[in-house]
Amino acid sequence: MPDLRFTIEAVHTGVTAVVITDRNQKDVLVNEVLIFDGDLVREDHGTYPGETTSGPGVRSRN
Repeated sequence: MPDLRFTIEAVHTGVTAVVITDRNQKDVLVNEVLIFDGDLVREDHGTYPGETTSGPGVRSRN
C-alpha cells in the first residue's frame, strides 16, 4: 500500500497487552491491540470504527 502512513496518538499498556491508537492515511483513528506471551506477540487485532471503510476487508454500508 504505497500511501500507507499513520501518526501515533496514544499508547496504553496492561500486564500482557499493549494498545496503540493511531490516525491512518484516511484520518481515521485505529486501535492495534497486541497480546503478549512473554516477549512474543501471541495475538494482534486491528480495530476500526463501525462506520469506516478504512480497514482491511471492510465493506462500505450502502
